[in-house]
Amino acid sequence: MTLLRQFKTKTMQQATLFLLFFLSCWTHVFATHNRGGVIEYTAMGNGQYEVRVITYTKISPPSNQADRPDLAVNWGDGSPETIVQRTSTTTVAPDVQRNIYTGTHTYNNGTYLISMSDPNRNDGIQNINGGNSIGISFYLEATIVVNGTNNSSVRYLGPAVIYGTIGIPLRFQGMGYDTDGDVICYDLVTPKQSRTTNVMGYQDITDIAPGVNNLYTFDASNGYLVWESPQLVGQYSVAIRAREYRNGVYMGATIMDVQIVIGSGAVMPQPNWTLSGPIRDTLAPGMPFSISAAYADAQSNAVRLEAFSETLESGAASTTNFPQGNSKDSLTYQWMPTAADVRCAPYIDTLKGSATYSSELSDHIVVQLYIRDGTPNNCDSLLNCAQFNSVRRTQNADLAVRVWPNPLGEYGVFELGTVPSGAVRLLVFDATGKLLEQRQFEGNRYTYDTEALPAGLYFYRLQLEDGRFQTGKLIRQ
Repeated sequence: MTLLRQFKTKTMQQATLFLLFFLSCWTHVFATHNRGGVIEYTAMGNGQYEVRVITYTKISPPSNQADRPDLAVNWGDGSPETIVQRTSTTTVAPDVQRNIYTGTHTYNNGTYLISMSDPNRNDGIQNINGGNSIGISFYLEATIVVNGTNNSSVRYLGPAVIYGTIGIPLRFQGMGYDTDGDVICYDLVTPKQSRTTNVMGYQDITDIAPGVNNLYTFDASNGYLVWESPQLVGQYSVAIRAREYRNGVYMGATIMDVQIVIGSGAVMPQPNWTLSGPIRDTLAPGMPFSISAAYADAQSNAVRLEAFSETLESGAASTTNFPQGNSKDSLTYQWMPTAADVRCAPYIDTLKGSATYSSELSDHIVVQLYIRDGTPNNCDSLLNCAQFNSVRRTQNADLAVRVWPNPLGEYGVFELGTVPSGAVRLLVFDATGKLLEQRQFEGNRYTYDTEALPAGLYFYRLQLEDGRFQTGKLIRQ
């Protein structure tokens, strides 16, 4: 009996140790972690490149258990993956840490896809898999074209995490610039979880709690995203691709995976901007440019105002801040372009205002400057991002949609005022913004069978292939 008892005790101890080890591994894999990130690269000559994997992670428990001192990079040329070490960490916001992992690799001429995959995103991302995002891999990639020109990627001055508040417009620009002066064309793409797979259950940010004011626009020429009126507290993910072109030739791309955090601050007027000077202008070399901005809050919340630009990074331009108490900040940006600054690609200066309600609020204003010296050029053609299939998302357009009967009976008829070219997508959401189903049809009329819908309030969204859409309410009796 003593031997049997000893055997049972030892077996239970081993089982307990195994269980603790298993739970430790499980926690390590599934601790909420990655918020956003991007891969950048810099040409060093002779086919060698420095690659920087930049991630933004949660640092509060249990996420700190998934902290990574190194990451594996797939170079995309058939060579083995390489473990690259973390070279710096910086806390950029509450519970947000920026991690930079740096490695070098040498390529032959060709086009390659550099990538990194980590086991998990952080949990609760509203527009990924219905909010169950913790088990979905976090994946970053960048395309590098090696052709002897020593091209470097877009560099980003701002973090890939931004904060907004319900009911207040969120304006975001990734503060990217091309160190070679190439033209950048931006578009929105679906975030991915591997080289070949998009994230599971991805929805547009405006598909969550859709409504008349839940709209967004996206500018392909500068990557400026404006979300008119977020409706639901939570975290959201978007992916913004920046493609580089030199004299019309594709030179590579980066994809910035961005997390938007919408807080529950009371709906109130947005802090007030005052601008003195143009936000879009064309200058000749030697012509000074100046713009003054002020950012103030009528409710006496703390604010701050900053400027980000490649001209500030190089030291060619300057800013001076003039804070006026806790609830108002102002600055003046000044730059004197030279003949060396003449190029087709615009110079983007991003003014970032931040305020604190019951949650953080960030707001970006984009200043777009062109430097021309009067010599003939084909810049208008080279700057036409549409020719490279870059996407410009438009606001909700009046499609003259009629739904009848509404309240719905056993069916509802959706009728558009005109016959659209291409397919029409119908999405139906419940009152909380959860996507229930989607249908696709051709033409300007569709009969929707509502037999499976319980009585209650619903929202619909009709989406055209050209990006136009219209939303509205449905009542099922």
